Amino acid sequence: MLSALSDSAGEIEGQREELVETNNNLERAVFERTERLERLNGIFAHALDGIGELDPAGRILNANLTMVRLLGGEELQGRSFVEWLAGNSASDFVQAVGQLVYDARVEAELVIDVAGSGRRELQCVLVRDWSEHQGLRGMHLFIKDVTEHRKIEREMVHQARRDSLTGLGNRRLLHDSLENLLSKGDQPVVVLFMDLDNFKLINDSRGHKVGDRLLRAVGEIMSAESPLGSEVYRMGGDEFMVVLVGENALETGEGLAIRLLDVLSQPVDVGDGFMFVSCSVGLAQGIPGKTSAIDLIRDGDTAMYQAKANGKAGYSIYDDAMNAMILERLEIEEGLRFAIEHYQLLLVYQPIVEIGTGRVKGLEALLRWVHPKLGMISPTKFIPIAEETGLIVPIGEWVLKESMQALAYLRSTLNLDITMNINMSQRQLSTPNVADLVQHSLNEAGLSGPEVMIEITESMAMEDIDRTVWTLNELKTTGVGLAIDDFGTGFSSLSSLQQLPIDKVKIDRSFIESLGMLESRHFGVVEAIIQLCRALELEVVAEGIETLDQLEILDGLGCEYGQGFYWAKPMNLRALEAYLQEFDFSKNAA
Repeated sequence: MLSALSDSAGEIEGQREELVETNNNLERAVFERTERLERLNGIFAHALDGIGELDPAGRILNANLTMVRLLGGEELQGRSFVEWLAGNSASDFVQAVGQLVYDARVEAELVIDVAGSGRRELQCVLVRDWSEHQGLRGMHLFIKDVTEHRKIEREMVHQARRDSLTGLGNRRLLHDSLENLLSKGDQPVVVLFMDLDNFKLINDSRGHKVGDRLLRAVGEIMSAESPLGSEVYRMGGDEFMVVLVGENALETGEGLAIRLLDVLSQPVDVGDGFMFVSCSVGLAQGIPGKTSAIDLIRDGDTAMYQAKANGKAGYSIYDDAMNAMILERLEIEEGLRFAIEHYQLLLVYQPIVEIGTGRVKGLEALLRWVHPKLGMISPTKFIPIAEETGLIVPIGEWVLKESMQALAYLRSTLNLDITMNINMSQRQLSTPNVADLVQHSLNEAGLSGPEVMIEITESMAMEDIDRTVWTLNELKTTGVGLAIDDFGTGFSSLSSLQQLPIDKVKIDRSFIESLGMLESRHFGVVEAIIQLCRALELEVVAEGIETLDQLEILDGLGCEYGQGFYWAKPMNLRALEAYLQEFDFSKNAA
């Protein structure tokens, strides 16, 4: 009996110990869970993002401090989250809640309107509290204020689509806008493509800061002149574009082109002075559903180049025939690069004759190019392309060296006291080291400065008279003579002509060709030019003399020198050498 009781007591004690251990484990688990819950509550309360519990209807059951602060610091419990939502965000939130039936997690971008702090942009995540039997029992809402982040993003997008210099839309924004108009619109779209004439020369001669001020001023002018509803863009460099939409857009664009040509023909205020510029404009029209943005921009570009080919400072409207012109231009540009690298350019020379004696006193070096496919290409066609692309600079250097070497050869071989006239382009004249280049070419050929005459056109001289005077004086330090070519075709005044350190004036052939005809309109002009040059102690050369009548009239007017087919056409060096050896010129020789 005692043994049984002892066993029973031992069993009871063992059970008690197990119960104590189980109780201790439970207390430990409750403590750990309580501690974990307190930590979670701390995290919940002080989380940087707003966290809240909502019932299925969107009413707030519980919210942490961040959510309270984001929603204005008011009592939130029992209020619908929709109360704070602005604009379309209320319907977006309702749609997101509905989506929780299908998805455990839904994201949304919402905007709230909070008294005192205005509108804020929120990045929201909804996580459902779901039961298979009850369905949606509620949801957990996580919100993050992304207002400043979105503002920075929008600013970055804005900057990526805007030109930093002018603030106008850039090429990317233009392309996107045109694609939208041409794919979704139902009205004609017209582009006005505007390019400043000779802008590279302004940058080279006046510096990029002045060029930038000019571009900003032009952008402001275009914005001011463009009609309401149009958009102005800067494509890059000195290229601008205006986009117009509507049935009468082409007519409106043509009117805008005329206004821009007029406004830009007047001095442009660049902050510390005024500049004279001109522009060339191309117009092209696209039809929604038929024209792409790339094609429309290309057509506007093509029309603009046609305006330049027509003499600049004008506008052209695109037509399909212009494509052939652009293809030819591209072929010329590519061929010209090849010609420079492979020495395919050549020089021909035309005598300059002293009218009183009939003796050859000088030569003019003239550039020629025979394209392997297109044949002989007129300098009036490829020289402007060389100017625009900058190829004129290496071409000009080659012309200087080649023509001086030819002169040195003729002077030594034929024992002739003759000079060489060399044309210099606007782009080449504006290069900083042009005088050094001339001196180097003289040294290489073993010539002295007075044996060479540099020619620039009247229009070049008047482009920037102060800069031209400075550059010509620099050239004068090499000893070379200076001549104004094509005189009478520009707009120089007597005071401007007096400023230039020139030695000779060449009368443009357009004034000579009608001499000898009855009632010649240009007789008085030629006479006045000769008298003016005599008063300024400048020598005169008449270009384009072809007949004896023209020669005799010029002789009677006191013109000292002449050049033209009357004596000889331009010829290569070998033919010129034979020509100079064979003939003893007189003024009556045909």
